[in-house]
Amino acid sequence: MSTNCHSILDIVGEEAEQLRILKVERAWRPAMTVLDIGKLLCQAVFGGDHWLRDAPSFRRALAKEWWELPDRDEIGPLAPQRIDPLGRTVRLHLLPLRAAWVGLDEVAEFLLARSPNGGQPARWREHVRQVEKLSREGKLPLSPVSIRSLLASPQPGHHSPRYGFAAYRVIHDVTVSRTTERLRQWGIGP
Repeated sequence: MSTNCHSILDIVGEEAEQLRILKVERAWRPAMTVLDIGKLLCQAVFGGDHWLRDAPSFRRALAKEWWELPDRDEIGPLAPQRIDPLGRTVRLHLLPLRAAWVGLDEVAEFLLARSPNGGQPARWREHVRQVEKLSREGKLPLSPVSIRSLLASPQPGHHSPRYGFAAYRVIHDVTVSRTTERLRQWGIGP
């Protein structure tokens, strides 16, 4: 019986953390849409594996984005943005890294050294159902039907036009010591 109670407590804690993550995202991106939530949920489970399959293409895309980053006074969250209720997956925002004078090659090597995430579709569906439940309970100002519609397409493309400027990469092994050590060296670690 204690195993079942532990599982229920884990689920309740995970739902509370999912709600906190979405509230932080909403505060940062007040115009975000259900599509943007779908992207966040997808990234939380599958990470950025699709980017890492072709290292030369990855490097070219990262360099293009890096050198097109705008000069801004407001650079966004310095710390990695937690997007996974279990705390393993984050968005690593590029603008703060460049503002901290971290080199592009160093960032590319760090990102390419990540092992594949291996996210499971069942886990993604679980995330969507958690958010749908939170919406049904009135804890999120979203239609449960619109959240449920995410199940039809587990790989959302780009953010919605309303989302605004975004430049980040997803890393899923943030709890691994070599990852946390590098983030600390850059002055942005946990």
